[in-house]
Amino acid sequence: MTWPLTEWTWGPFWLPGLYDVDTNWPSIKFVLISSIFFFFRFRSGAPPRIFYSKKRLDGKVAIVTGSNSGIGKETVRDLARRGCRVIMACRNMKEAHKVKDEIVEATHNKEIFVFKLDLSSFKSVRQFSEDFMSAESRLDILIHNAGYGNAFDKQVSVDGIEMTMATNHYGPFLLTHLLMPILKKTQNPRIVVVASDLYKFAKINLKNLNPKNGIPLYLYYVSKNANIMFTLELAKRLEGTGITANCLHPGMVDTGIWKNTPFPLTYPMAFLRKFFKTPFEGAQNTLSVALSDDIEGETGKYFVEMRPEKLQEKVMNEENNRILWEQSVKMKRLDGKVAIVTGSNSGIGKETVKDLARRGCRVIMACRNMKETHKVKDEIVESTHNKEIFVFKLDLSSFKSVRQFSEDFMSAESRLDILIHNAGYGNAFDKQVSVDGIEMTMATNHYGPFLLTHLLMPILKKTQNPRIVVVASDLYKFAKLNLKNLNPKNGIPLYLYYVSKNANIMFTLELAKRLEGTGITANCLHPGMVDTGIWKNTPFPLTYPMAFLRKFFKTPFEGAQNTLSVALSDDIEGETGKYFVEMRPEKLQEKVMNEENNTILWEQSVKMMLITLFGYQLPWHDNNDSYTGTKIVALFVLFLYLRYYSASKVRMFFTKRRMEGKTVIVTGANSGIGKETAKYLASLGARVILACRNMDAASKAKDEIIRDSKNSNVVVRKLDVSSMKSVREFASEINRSEQRLDVLIHNAGYANTFTKLLSRDGIEMTMATNHYGPFLLTHLLIDLLKKTENSRIVVVSSYLYKLARLNLNKLNPIGTLPAYLYYVSKNANIMFTRELAKRLQGTGVTANCVHPGLVDSGIWRNVPFPLNIPLKFIIFCFFKTPWQGCQTTVFCAVSEQLEGVSGKYYEYNRETKLEDYVTDEEKNAKFWEASAKLVNDWYIPFFRDDQVHVYGKIFSIIVFFLVTRYLSAIKVRYFYPKRRMDGKTVIITGANGGIGKETAKFLAKLGARVIMACRNLDAANSVRDEIIKETQNPNVIVKKLDLSSFRSVREFASEINRSEERLDVLLHNAGYANTFKKEVSEDGIEMTMATNHYGPFLLTHLLIDLLKKTDNSRIVVVASYLYKLARLNLNNLNPIGTLPGYLYYVSKNANIMFTRELSKRLEGTGVTANCLHPGLVDTGIWRNVPFPMNLPLKLINYLYFKTPVQGCQTSVFCAVSEELDGVSGCYYEYNRETKLENYVTDEKKNATFWDASVKLVKLTDSDPKI
Repeated sequence: MTWPLTEWTWGPFWLPGLYDVDTNWPSIKFVLISSIFFFFRFRSGAPPRIFYSKKRLDGKVAIVTGSNSGIGKETVRDLARRGCRVIMACRNMKEAHKVKDEIVEATHNKEIFVFKLDLSSFKSVRQFSEDFMSAESRLDILIHNAGYGNAFDKQVSVDGIEMTMATNHYGPFLLTHLLMPILKKTQNPRIVVVASDLYKFAKINLKNLNPKNGIPLYLYYVSKNANIMFTLELAKRLEGTGITANCLHPGMVDTGIWKNTPFPLTYPMAFLRKFFKTPFEGAQNTLSVALSDDIEGETGKYFVEMRPEKLQEKVMNEENNRILWEQSVKMKRLDGKVAIVTGSNSGIGKETVKDLARRGCRVIMACRNMKETHKVKDEIVESTHNKEIFVFKLDLSSFKSVRQFSEDFMSAESRLDILIHNAGYGNAFDKQVSVDGIEMTMATNHYGPFLLTHLLMPILKKTQNPRIVVVASDLYKFAKLNLKNLNPKNGIPLYLYYVSKNANIMFTLELAKRLEGTGITANCLHPGMVDTGIWKNTPFPLTYPMAFLRKFFKTPFEGAQNTLSVALSDDIEGETGKYFVEMRPEKLQEKVMNEENNTILWEQSVKMMLITLFGYQLPWHDNNDSYTGTKIVALFVLFLYLRYYSASKVRMFFTKRRMEGKTVIVTGANSGIGKETAKYLASLGARVILACRNMDAASKAKDEIIRDSKNSNVVVRKLDVSSMKSVREFASEINRSEQRLDVLIHNAGYANTFTKLLSRDGIEMTMATNHYGPFLLTHLLIDLLKKTENSRIVVVSSYLYKLARLNLNKLNPIGTLPAYLYYVSKNANIMFTRELAKRLQGTGVTANCVHPGLVDSGIWRNVPFPLNIPLKFIIFCFFKTPWQGCQTTVFCAVSEQLEGVSGKYYEYNRETKLEDYVTDEEKNAKFWEASAKLVNDWYIPFFRDDQVHVYGKIFSIIVFFLVTRYLSAIKVRYFYPKRRMDGKTVIITGANGGIGKETAKFLAKLGARVIMACRNLDAANSVRDEIIKETQNPNVIVKKLDLSSFRSVREFASEINRSEERLDVLLHNAGYANTFKKEVSEDGIEMTMATNHYGPFLLTHLLIDLLKKTDNSRIVVVASYLYKLARLNLNNLNPIGTLPGYLYYVSKNANIMFTRELSKRLEGTGVTANCLHPGLVDTGIWRNVPFPMNLPLKLINYLYFKTPVQGCQTSVFCAVSEELDGVSGCYYEYNRETKLENYVTDEKKNATFWDASVKLVKLTDSDPKI
């Protein structure tokens, strides 16, 4: 599987993308976007389900792979608590032993053992299996939990397998096989495979099960397909054995698998991980599938949140699952085989040797630079542990060296299974000749390999089914070999490089022909544009553009994949004389397939060998005059190559079907795709109606089509699809003049970047032209289509539909950015086609839509200056021509494959899966009805045309703010308590504003007696009145409390102890923050620490007896996630002089450490203590941020911060929730317990801090003790 660069667009409204031409699966950008929405689905919905079971596992044995962290660690912990004997199978032994000790201490189960297992290494898997089988007599539960994920860094295992697939599929596959004997000896064992719902975003390519050139992030999704397919096939094969096999989706979990997220994705990922499950929550589904009695005997199922869920068809195909199983069994090894790789001390050759070595092959590195080659050999031996790598001297430009190498090899080896002609020489302008007097490029790239092949033929013929692989290049297309000058010493070297690639291919074809019946195959290939050492000879000033272009080239690792495929793939066993591009055979140009020319090249090459034997050298001289001209040629060729590289992605449509007697309408047919579509169909004999707005341009196009197609049955009709009147007039004329309509092609399209326009019907121009016009036209012509047998409707949509969503509440989006609306209109095209196909079932009319590719058509003419300048270059280099762009349209209009097929979406002449949001039948039906109403009603525009631009800008800005605000709000988890608080007393510090005020209001609504402990009594009294008014609860009182003053704290506590009989909840909410202004309290303590820690610390002590008197009382401390930005310094607990902005974070460390130690000291008293992060909330605490920093903060506050109502939810949850009865010492975010960093859970450090705080607040012997 390869991921070449295939689509580019320009500007702030388009994104660069990558596309997989093997599978037509989504670009990486879309996979990432899809994943983000996927995360939200599984985190911000219902709370995770917890597996509650008292089941014991004494005497049972379980293996959990990857169990030194994350889900695996929590799974082991739970199994250990149940008395199970657990084998932790891990790669990192040091970390695993630490975790084992932690679990043993926590569970008091000493039956936890650590075994070494690296699932990416078959050797390690086999060793683990041997060790386990010799130590254990049973295996009740095998949990395949370990997983590997990476975003972009491509790696291969020691066995030469792509790392993600090796770890996630092949390792578990082999391990299961090796442990099968002990599983079968055990009664009713279970195999549990941790897969993922991310399998839905990829499809496994059964023709490439070692996709080393794929994007690792995408391959992670592929591996999850493999997990599920393996589980289903395993369950099928184990029927009747008593062994069950099931797989599951654990949810999106914050585990170590995300540690490989690269910069800058680390930032959004850090944000997204806030919405992930904890490892504890993630382990629940695993435990349910492993232990639940409810699924006893169930097998071959997929579980999500402890419930079986239906799988997608792509992983339930039994034939595909069988193929995956069989291919996994025979993942190719090369032990005992011998290979030669020329030019293997760098680039593609080096990576090829590395892969062959990993497979156990004996490899001969044939190189000119011995010093460098020995260094590379040592590197490969060290990384692959294969010592069967040998270095032989070979300079392909010297016939003497070639002969010496052949002699040395033939005397040392008895077989040759693979001969890879990889070495290549390229230069731009510097002309050189070999020691044999032959032009250096041709000598190295053709004559040397030609002679070497001849000399090694005896040993090749002795070996069974050997392969010869020639690394050529698609650059052969830019030159032609001159058979009259096969030693072109005066040619431009850059051009001669292309010539030598012609020679490579012609030699391979002739060689394959001459070797028929010998069992030896010969094939050549294009490795792609690869960033190798061959470019080191690029001269100044071309070095600069080349440095830029090399950013888009493949890495040597990626470039080696096609070589390895041709050398090793079982799919091409016996194939010979073929040319491969991206692991697929590709048709060659005629110039290299002429058998007579190939024979001439062969015979002339033989003569060249004979001439040089006698020391004869052809004359050679310099020609420096061509230097300037060659630069121009080089640049021209470079542009041609980029142009070709884009074109090479096109799938051309060739049909034998004729269209005589058929009538076709093509809208927007005066240029671009439409014109080429009309020309193609006219060449097939169809009557073509060009439906166009610009009649002059249409008439010219008509004349051109008639001239090129020799078909005079081409007519022009006036149609402006943005005008409902024009659409009706056109349809009326067609219904009068035509007897049949075989194909209606909605090709016309409109796009603009910034200029906002309305149609004459008051409809936004993009939607009017791209959707509403075609919608109405289809309705008006439907009877004519139904009259015609097997008629078709083809809608030209675009892959760009994925960049937007259609808003059913705004179907005439006047004022929205037109560039964005183009994407919206492409959604509309697809949704219309889907609903149309559904409504036309049984009528004989089919409807399909297409993505033509990014095409250089007139639709880009509205891109304004200066964006049009880079766009022109990008269009030239990467966009299809209109002729190439029309191929999928014609395919859908003509192909016999689509007879009776309807409601599909095609790219590159292949059906492609659509996103769920355009296949929602209910939504599509609503859109249909709304469209029908809009095109039939008289529409009154909201604004005059001259108002649209201004209002649109304002509207866009408002929408942006609202959307951003909404995205922030969706993170909130609201708390809806069933419990009332009547008769209970609550103290809330800092309750006159922000979170404290809203917390007081919430608790007052629940019937509590609320004591507002505040510094500002005026503000507090005002808030009290507001709360009483809103809650109708008069039991709200205000007390004076300044937490920064120990005197005030003592006075407040004394008053509370005198006046109150009970205290059910003490909620430490008050907080102080400043940015730069340094202050100290009246007690001489730094103000932030005094208010946020020492005041609450003293107050808790002074009220502890009242809390202990009250049953099930609670202490709640409002801390913050920002504690992670600082560390508490035990040597400086009164940090006067330190930046207050930093000390706020320090005080949040103090809050958590205090809560943890308090909880520990209160064990058995009935009083619990928990702390929480309320989220970033727009409260008064930010009022001390100075100008000008407060300006951006206000915007950030508005867009991303919670409201105080939202911020109080976790505080109320911790104060009221029945879930927290008896729970103490925990930290909560979004109403869920969250793991704390180690530096705030250190018990020794927390105790030290407690003792120091006691001294600092000056607690006396007469004060209450905790």
